[in-house]
Amino acid sequence: MKVITNEIVFRGHPDKLADQISDKILMEYLKQDKNSIVNIEVVGGEGIVFVTGEVFATTHIDIQKTIKDVLADVRCCTEAVVVDEVDKKSLKELKYKNKEESVVVYGYACNETEKLLPKGMIILQEIAKEYEKLRKQDERFLSDGKVKMEAVYNDNDELVKINSFIINHQNTENDVSGINEKMSELIYRITSKYGVEVEDLQLNPYGSYLMGGFDRDTGLTGRKLDIDSYQKFAPSCVNTLSGKDPRLPSRNGVYKAREIAKWALKEYNLKWCEIQINYKSNTNDKPPIAIIINSERGLLETPSHLYEECIPTNIVEDLKLLNEDFVSLSSYGHIQK
Repeated sequence: MKVITNEIVFRGHPDKLADQISDKILMEYLKQDKNSIVNIEVVGGEGIVFVTGEVFATTHIDIQKTIKDVLADVRCCTEAVVVDEVDKKSLKELKYKNKEESVVVYGYACNETEKLLPKGMIILQEIAKEYEKLRKQDERFLSDGKVKMEAVYNDNDELVKINSFIINHQNTENDVSGINEKMSELIYRITSKYGVEVEDLQLNPYGSYLMGGFDRDTGLTGRKLDIDSYQKFAPSCVNTLSGKDPRLPSRNGVYKAREIAKWALKEYNLKWCEIQINYKSNTNDKPPIAIIINSERGLLETPSHLYEECIPTNIVEDLKLLNEDFVSLSSYGHIQK
């Protein structure tokens, strides 16, 4: 037996706001022109949203409006001041450089749930999604918050029980007793669905939580890498995903590695499967130099066809990444399917 602590944050958490804004800018550029090259970073705090980076495009979007649209949708920090320092260039100015830094990405799948993801990870994602529905139905619930889960796992990495949930969420009331009943119902409905016992549930144990988002704390794109990937159940890449060009292996390789893990799990009838893909450089036209398939049976032979499939341009086409809803992914974690 072992105890693992995991967390997820809600859409109004400052780091997740930064992720969503970064990906919304990316999506708006791709919607306008699929050839746009976007590399965006966002930092927010003290009522200010600062966006920087570099974009190559035929025409440029209204970044201030795009940011305001995200904040309005999340209903958080809508009066924030936007400082746009993005270096906007035309596609004609783009000069590809051979970036020789190596890239390593990981994928994971297990047979603990129908989604082929760890049960603890699914529970956390569902809590965040159900909270989003709740706050849209009941105006007392606001968009910022965090769930910290301490859980017990057996030697097969299967969830046995949840020792504790500590949930802090933004709300409109100084007296939180009136809203705890709805939160308790939400938590127990999800954990009961997966047959998991919760020993201790603490709701806003520190009292009122009236201020959230960038008004409460600083947020930065890519600071929640564990949430964005496998919640510590498997290795995570070290590269920021949100706001980054999906044609590069540092981003598209993450999604492809997950697809390969799901394929291998079923193909070889495995309990779990971990994929590691190594690229020599962060360019969009080269196959990986290594694809490693690990499992409870040890290392498995890698089929040769996977190398061609893992050329970044092929990944983008196969997974239709230029039409992906990246804001949905950056809201709850990039590994959801």
